[in-house]
Amino acid sequence: MEDIFVAFALTMLGIAASAYAISATLRLHYEETAQRGEPVIAAAVSRVQWALSHLLFAMLGPAVAIVVARIAVGVTYGASVGDIADKLPATVGGALVQLPAIWISAGVTVALFGLLPRFTPTAWAVYVMFILIFTVGSLAGLPAWVLDLGSFSHLPKLPGGQFDPTSVVWEAVITAALVTVGLMAFRRRDLK
Repeated sequence: MEDIFVAFALTMLGIAASAYAISATLRLHYEETAQRGEPVIAAAVSRVQWALSHLLFAMLGPAVAIVVARIAVGVTYGASVGDIADKLPATVGGALVQLPAIWISAGVTVALFGLLPRFTPTAWAVYVMFILIFTVGSLAGLPAWVLDLGSFSHLPKLPGGQFDPTSVVWEAVITAALVTVGLMAFRRRDLK
């Protein structure tokens, strides 16, 4: 029961880290709308390099934050049950498993930025949808296909659960596809 509670609480931390990923990625949109992106791109920096410089923070920031949070939780949880050697690796492993789900939020934002720049801020609506699906979806009796739309729904619940890499790999592939589509569309479209 303790592992289930810790896994749920740590998934909520992952959802919070998704908010940072979206916020950092939205910086691209705000820089473009404020017309600060064009002078940078006009210099020796390409559009993709400029976008990737923002994505570096959107991808690595949540990764560092969630791993540090998981280390703190693992040490605290392990100390409370008298088994740090077992609980710490399990909670840190749970952090690494959540990264593709966190990155999907950034991927959706990049895709919107590249394909539909005017609607880029609607990435927050996707974030809210992920939260509602994860927290209320099963309680509301939503169909399985709706529950499957949430990025955090497919992940193994660690600590305590069995690790299956399939969902983690698929979410990483989906994130890579979203980022690639967004960057390629950004390369071809006009700046605001």
